[in-house]
Amino acid sequence: MAAIALAPVGAALCTGPQALVCGGVALLALGIGALMVQGADDDAEENLSGAQTGAEACSTCEPPQCGPLNDEIRGLRDEIESRYRDMEIDQYDLFNRAYSNHSPLFVNGVKIGSWEGHLMQYEQKQTRLRNKTADARGLGCSITTPDADRWGGRSAPLRPNRIYR
Repeated sequence: MAAIALAPVGAALCTGPQALVCGGVALLALGIGALMVQGADDDAEENLSGAQTGAEACSTCEPPQCGPLNDEIRGLRDEIESRYRDMEIDQYDLFNRAYSNHSPLFVNGVKIGSWEGHLMQYEQKQTRLRNKTADARGLGCSITTPDADRWGGRSAPLRPNRIYR
């Protein structure tokens, strides 16, 4: 008759007439172990399915979209501020030499643009900035660019600042 191992290597083996009883006990033990493992797996799966997402688990955390939105807001604010300064300085005297979009200034074959064109770009960037700050606030994000609202509503210079001339 074959021997059935009930314990790790080196433990006593069941032989002879007790082998059937030992084998039955072994199968019963394996079955109970399998049921226990399956029960533990089911419990773990149930616990995971009821787990909170990161945002639910952290009531003070901002949504993941806030970081990229704030980066975009900062970039738009920086661009608007730069355009404002460029219009104040008016390096190419666009206000006097190329006010209209219909007659942009070219320097050495390169289109510099017009005063109206710069004004349009400035206002378009402001609209995007206001929309992005509204999106961020709608998601519950704090705005990390403190002067974003100011630059979103600041009028473009009406004319260059003569201080720079």
